[in-house]
Amino acid sequence: MLIPKKSLAILILLILASPPLAADYMQTRIIQLEQALTQLREIIFNHTFKLSQQQQQIQNLQGEIELLNYELELLKNSQAQPITPQSITPSSPVESTTISEPAVPLTEKQTNPAPTVSNKTITYQEIVEEIQAGDYEKVITSSKKFLKLYPQSPQADEVQYLLGHTYYVLKRLNSALTAFSTLLEKYPNSPRNAEALLIIGYVYYDKNDYATAQAIFQQIKETYPDTSVAQFAKQRLQEIRKKGY
Repeated sequence: MLIPKKSLAILILLILASPPLAADYMQTRIIQLEQALTQLREIIFNHTFKLSQQQQQIQNLQGEIELLNYELELLKNSQAQPITPQSITPSSPVESTTISEPAVPLTEKQTNPAPTVSNKTITYQEIVEEIQAGDYEKVITSSKKFLKLYPQSPQADEVQYLLGHTYYVLKRLNSALTAFSTLLEKYPNSPRNAEALLIIGYVYYDKNDYATAQAIFQQIKETYPDTSVAQFAKQRLQEIRKKGY
């Protein structure tokens, strides 16, 4: 940093008149410059930190947009080719099913309402209505209650998926990861497994664990080729490669 002409003139006069005073002046000036440099570094750090936060927020929003686009596309497919309960069997491949938006009631799963237990029941339809109302905290509570009361219900895998999906929407990534992992483990034949695996990949991507996310997306491409799920996995793989991984 250049010394201003005025300060330089003062310094020359002090050197000529009194070397000790000149030394004191120079020491004071050095301290002032160091303080100014420290403040500048703090400003730069704060701006860099804020920029990093904004970039992370942008990534999260992009992930949510892709997820919503994904479900919208498959919702359109489900409206064009509705699936009946009889068409979903344990031997049915996951890629043959379509995905409907959780906010839309799945009427085919309402034919077997949950039985009454101690006058306190929770039904699949009630959970769907809570999603429609945007009451996500209540969705979490109701889903957990449903799974506890009716673990063998034909709708249990769907409720487990909605639980994980709700956690992901709320950006509770660890809870979402646990919920979707439970779905894959407890319901290996669920038609929701492909999309659950996709969102698990999204979770690791959002956590900046690109190596794990890459492995999951690659697994989806190989296990569910020629599906919308695979297309979304392919898009995210391209983003990871752009990051140099």
